[in-house]
Amino acid sequence: MKTEPEEYGLHDLKAVKVGRWDGVRNYKARNNMQACLQDDQILIYHSGKNPKIVGLAKVARTAYPDPAQFDSESDYFDAKATPEKPRWVALDLECVGELKSPVSLATLKADTRFQEMEMLRQTRLSVAEVDQNHFDLIMNLGSGLLEGEA
Repeated sequence: MKTEPEEYGLHDLKAVKVGRWDGVRNYKARNNMQACLQDDQILIYHSGKNPKIVGLAKVARTAYPDPAQFDSESDYFDAKATPEKPRWVALDLECVGELKSPVSLATLKADTRFQEMEMLRQTRLSVAEVDQNHFDLIMNLGSGLLEGEA
């Protein structure tokens, strides 16, 4: 899951322990969120000037209607969404920990083992599927989690 660290990054999620991941307004990303199961592991990717995978979270609550779509005061309001037919979802994520060594976008792009990875093929996608092989490679490149983290 991609985020702007100055808006809501891994440190913000870590501070609240469990936080809502919302505001996604892309159908492919929404579908990826809907496919998440309880306790699925989620890589947290900070975009911006120095894009990199920085940590790990897990799904604490599966997809439910994003409340912002119904709030006319929200930047994420959707006039076509109704409580009976919501268009967008949110997830609750629990912070698992930070990678010992964040894995940069440049590292992923330079490594041919990642050439088929969805986040590299669809660069503007905020929630992308990661297969187990890529997940394991990233965790290995990131040298696991910082000490004291699950």
